[in-house]
Amino acid sequence: MEKKDVNLVKSIRFPRELNEKIQKSAEKETRTFSAQVIHIIKTYYELQEKK
Repeated sequence: MEKKDVNLVKSIRFPRELNEKIQKSAEKETRTFSAQVIHIIKTYYELQEKK
């Protein structure tokens, strides 16, 4: 059987100010809120791996 990537659903609370910043940057990049959060986290870990 082939192993497939599975998308997990997690719930997280954001402070209102951070929520607004993420939403604005998502709109600017034409991404959904979730896609923007994933992009931010991936970018963070890529930067950490380069150190």
